[in-house]
Amino acid sequence: MQKTLKCAIINNELNGSLFSTGFYGFKSIYNKIKYLKLFIESPYYQILKDSFCSGVTQKSINDEKLLNILIAIPPINEQEKIINKLISLDKFMKKYLEKENQLFKLDSEIKDKLQKSILQYAIQGKLVKQDPNDEPASKLLEAIQIEKNKLIKEGKIKKDKHESFIFQGEDKNYYEKIGSKVINITNEIPFEIPKNWVIVKISNISFRIDKKNIIIKTKQILSTGKYPIITQGQKFIEGYTNNVNNIFKVKEPIIIFGDHTKTTKFVDFNFVPGGDGTVFLKPLKINPLFFYYLVNYLSKKIRNRGYARHYILLKKEIIPIPNINEQNQIVSKIKKVFYFINCL
Repeated sequence: MQKTLKCAIINNELNGSLFSTGFYGFKSIYNKIKYLKLFIESPYYQILKDSFCSGVTQKSINDEKLLNILIAIPPINEQEKIINKLISLDKFMKKYLEKENQLFKLDSEIKDKLQKSILQYAIQGKLVKQDPNDEPASKLLEAIQIEKNKLIKEGKIKKDKHESFIFQGEDKNYYEKIGSKVINITNEIPFEIPKNWVIVKISNISFRIDKKNIIIKTKQILSTGKYPIITQGQKFIEGYTNNVNNIFKVKEPIIIFGDHTKTTKFVDFNFVPGGDGTVFLKPLKINPLFFYYLVNYLSKKIRNRGYARHYILLKKEIIPIPNINEQNQIVSKIKKVFYFINCL
């Protein structure tokens, strides 16, 4: 048949029992059978064979045309040399491909480690120069809380029964207040943060969007269509659909977190949610890209629970944030540095 590359050497003990419709058996006379196999596997033979194929649904070649394909036959000793040379080259190519794959993996790991280091620097407030005259991030946190209370009052989001508040005491230690309970969390902060920054949790600066009524099933995902489908998978866009009823309209950028996979995606266009396990997070008065970098950083930090839920761990992580002006500067710097890293 057309565009097939199945060729094998069989011994006489099988007595032709291997063959079925679509196969043709050659028996070599006065020539090396391995040489004949190498010739059949060559691009020259494949192109020539395909040019003789005919048909509508399954193009194939008949016996007469197959037997009339010309083959270059050197002397037996030359055939042996060609066979040995190609076998040695095949071993070399396998080693080369193995090294190439190792190099590709190393290149990918280096880029990943560089990006992690940049995000770590950004989170520690070391990526951009600190200005002591900047407005403290505590003002931003107050504005976020006012906005959150407004959304709760309007019924747009639900109040978190376990919401906490993190503050720095007069003793310079950090505390977390949950209801009437106050816990010292200073030891949970692995590095010193800039003076004007504040410590928060992801749930303090964002809210989760409900999308249960518009999730599309995996079997409904198409390879082409009008509307992109986003899932928690590694692919940014998993597929497409033509169903307008499932569209999630994005007025402002949101971040999608894979509850099972820990993948993080920045989405600023209308799309259709696909499958279970996608957590939609909407930042409150935070630069959306800065929030995306925060979630990305934390997703790599939290322990892997296999296919179990990870958002429960993500929302417990503490993270420092600066004011909106410094957030914008950090985002600009990260975008530039990541661009150069990806060009390596």
